[in-house]
Amino acid sequence: MIKGITVLLLALVIFTNQSVFGQAFYNVMDYGAINDSTEINTKAIAKAIDAAAEEGGGTVYFPAGKYITGPIHFKSNITLFIDAGAELHFSDNFDDYLPMVKSRWEGTEVTNFSPLIYGDGLENIAIVGRGLIDGHGKKWWGYSEVTIREQKEGEETKWQKEFKRLNKDVLAPDLPGWIERGFLRPPFIQFLNCNNIQIKDIKIQNPRSCIRFSRGGFMALVTPGWTLREIRISTTQRF
Repeated sequence: MIKGITVLLLALVIFTNQSVFGQAFYNVMDYGAINDSTEINTKAIAKAIDAAAEEGGGTVYFPAGKYITGPIHFKSNITLFIDAGAELHFSDNFDDYLPMVKSRWEGTEVTNFSPLIYGDGLENIAIVGRGLIDGHGKKWWGYSEVTIREQKEGEETKWQKEFKRLNKDVLAPDLPGWIERGFLRPPFIQFLNCNNIQIKDIKIQNPRSCIRFSRGGFMALVTPGWTLREIRISTTQRF
């Protein structure tokens, strides 16, 4: 009898855990991620997300360690679980954020560098855990605020040329100059046209763009149905 009760309780615990977490775990290390900051993990993280999405969704799990990565593109029914002691450090190589994608800047729809964490037209997505996300925004701020501003007439980088090629018909907003310059810092987290979003408990530092909670910016959640809880933000950049 006692053995039967024990088995029943174990089954209830397993069922409860599945109900609470709701998703299978996909450890990025199993998909080739390196957590000692020696390799860029963009492809490995994408493989883990793809594997979860193929099964209808899941939790992409980052155990403790330091991960260097380019942009992370979400799919529906995906949770990023950044565990305590895990750090996601986004590359400051501008080319890692190409090709440019549909985005939004100061309320203007543009095609721009990929946001660091990005999704469009998705549902049921989350970023959770006690880990750290570092945007390494210093290089982006310096380039957009100093290098681009000091360009001589006729000078253009390859990124400006690509931006202008993709945004020929964009109407400039009320802040003249930025769209025309053609070099916009990518949003840190941008979910466009998404539903049922949760971001909680993580720490964010060194973002690349302004802190906004709607319409393209640092936390650009252009959508109904999202939850933000206990997010810690640390930065030395001015806004």
